[in-house]
Amino acid sequence: MNSVVIGILVAVVLLIFFVILIYNGIIRLIQNIKDNDAEIDIQLDRREKIFKNMLAVVKKYMDYEKSTLKEVIAMRSNITPNTSKDEKMNIENKISSLIPSMNLQFEAYPELKANTNMLTFQEEIANTENKLAYSKSAFNESVKELNTKRLSFPANLIVNMFTSLQEKFIFWKLNKEDKKMKENFSVKF
Repeated sequence: MNSVVIGILVAVVLLIFFVILIYNGIIRLIQNIKDNDAEIDIQLDRREKIFKNMLAVVKKYMDYEKSTLKEVIAMRSNITPNTSKDEKMNIENKISSLIPSMNLQFEAYPELKANTNMLTFQEEIANTENKLAYSKSAFNESVKELNTKRLSFPANLIVNMFTSLQEKFIFWKLNKEDKKMKENFSVKF
């Protein structure tokens, strides 16, 4: 009789240990999904900041180019078929004199070196988009792993016993309109 009681106690302890093991495994999967979701938020925030900074730099550079272009166009518009050679040379010299001021402007605004900054921003955007795609993929993989675990036996019995294990997570995906647009995407030159 004593060995039967000990056997039952061992079985109960093993069952409790097994339930705890499965419970903690599912909690780990849920936490992994939440961590992956937070990583997506970080990458979305990073993308927003990069775009804001890029737009600010481009706007400053475009404002500068716009004012310089207006000045050059105004000078060039003074050249007509009736303009004498001396006047043409004088206007062209004025336009040429803008070049040192352009260099001074670039030195005064080192963050406006468009080519370098734009390449850096393009690289940052590509890196961020890659990280974002990876984060979304990791999130979806975590959701798939959790859903598979919840459906498997005997984990499904334990999930039904604890409401804390029944939290629902939705896959990160495109809505139907966006998916249709992406499927029909084409580049036209």
